[in-house]
Amino acid sequence: MKRAFIFLSVVVLCACSTQPSGEPIEPSKANTEAAKPSNTSEPTYITPPINTNTLFPTDTATPTLEPTSTNTPTITPTATMTPIPTESILYYEDFEDDRVDNWFVYRGNWSLNKEADGNTYWLGTGPNNYPQTWYSLDASTWTDYAFESKVRIVKGGVFICIRANKGSSFYNAYLSSGDGWVIFADFDGKTYNTFGGKSFPIQNNKWHTVRFEVQEDKLRLYIDGELATSATRTSHVKGGVGYYMGGGEEVHFDDLKVYSLSD
Repeated sequence: MKRAFIFLSVVVLCACSTQPSGEPIEPSKANTEAAKPSNTSEPTYITPPINTNTLFPTDTATPTLEPTSTNTPTITPTATMTPIPTESILYYEDFEDDRVDNWFVYRGNWSLNKEADGNTYWLGTGPNNYPQTWYSLDASTWTDYAFESKVRIVKGGVFICIRANKGSSFYNAYLSSGDGWVIFADFDGKTYNTFGGKSFPIQNNKWHTVRFEVQEDKLRLYIDGELATSATRTSHVKGGVGYYMGGGEEVHFDDLKVYSLSD
């Protein structure tokens, strides 16, 4: 009888030892990280896609732009850039004060560097997660304008954006020194469509003056004063400017200018 009592006591003690001690159970690391609030101080942007299936010329990616009727002739843009008066400048930055003002950097590494002659330029690079930077001040009144900058591609390519709501929607112009191809794209936050692609040679490790114009429904891209490609589009009517890359590139920027093209 005594042995049975001892055995029963041991069973009861073991059963009691499996009950909660009253202290909270520590959640797993995965649950802890999932429960953390997002950083509300930094806005979250929709990742601008790079559709590799349509980025480069295909039978469907670069349709020929033709008049919709015989009563609506195709407007041929000028082959050279129109000089812009100084009073039309909306924004200018040459980085010679060793500062980058009014730009929000999202992902990647962006830094100021100096050349042997003392010229200061902005360098952008980063891993494969869409390094990007956007003009941070209010550009809600920017409708018809030209975004011009000096661009030097060391590796890869770059997307130059206009009428942009930061990374949520924009037009862009892609240029790369590797394939000698330029092309436009339209992103509305969900759908990314390319159009207006053309062959255009771009040298590596050389400064190119790139001007991306938008005026009403017309898009024009000039490189070193020569018209590289043009098209028409009606998706976006206003917004700011920006740059982004797919990742792994190195691109240099200098002498950023935004000119009004409004009458």
